[in-house]
Amino acid sequence: MTDSKKPTPPSSGSGATSPPSAGPTCPTGCPTAVKFEALGKRWGWDDYTNPAEPWISIQSGRSDTVKASADPSAGGTKMCNVTYASSDPSIATVSPATGTSDGQTVTITGVAKGEVTVTASCGGAAVGTMKVAVKDLLSKTVMVRLINETAYTSTDVAHGTINTYLRDMYKQAVTEFTVTKLSAMTVNFDTDASGDVDVGGSWPSADVTRIVNAAGNKVSYDFNVFLVDKPNDGSLGWSGFSNVEQAAVVHPDISSEPDNTIAHEMGHGLFGLHHSAGADTDNLMHATASGTSKLRKSQWDQINP
Repeated sequence: MTDSKKPTPPSSGSGATSPPSAGPTCPTGCPTAVKFEALGKRWGWDDYTNPAEPWISIQSGRSDTVKASADPSAGGTKMCNVTYASSDPSIATVSPATGTSDGQTVTITGVAKGEVTVTASCGGAAVGTMKVAVKDLLSKTVMVRLINETAYTSTDVAHGTINTYLRDMYKQAVTEFTVTKLSAMTVNFDTDASGDVDVGGSWPSADVTRIVNAAGNKVSYDFNVFLVDKPNDGSLGWSGFSNVEQAAVVHPDISSEPDNTIAHEMGHGLFGLHHSAGADTDNLMHATASGTSKLRKSQWDQINP
């Protein structure tokens, strides 16, 4: 005998299904201004040179992210109408092409060496721009050696500390270092028997020349850093500008952050960077730079043209 009852469709229990809900509706209109902010920070970010149009550096073949947003007073809820585009996709691409919300994560991919503008547009008009510098990775070698005088012992700095700081600082210019820490040497460099190392004045001093000749290696390394105590002028470190000695002296007994001083003196001696303008105090090359410091777009280009 066949059962004539038909199954009753569920109404509200565990077997019930509901139609998918519609997503939020994008308000009509456009934000009046879109700003870009650093997000991934894998390489460099310069919002000091031109705060209205910041720069990002990216290694060719790699990607980084920024945040695009608008203040509520500028129509932040209308960011889903904003599109993003690169002025030259053969140098750098940008995604997504169309935003979904305020605080949009925008991915920028470096394709080939060069510079482009990323523009946020809405309703056919630009509402925000930023600049992208795509650079090939530049690799340099640096030797670090502790130098003791026959009359005294200098203060050492750990290889890992130096390596990490140089990596984090110079990645802004898409530049990396292979840091080699050679064994300490004792050098009779104190030419005037003053009980210190003469560094100030004309570079290189007679004391520095003795150190370079005895402990340097200009053939195997792009740059030499010597850690030596008791500078006669109380300085943190010294180097010439792109000097033929390919060397700097750093004084860990004076510098509270010798890793920062090493990076600063390498900026002078290896890349020819001069001290930054007085107001730019968070710059690695400021005369009083310390701690976490920045490099600006013009410096990226001097380091890694």
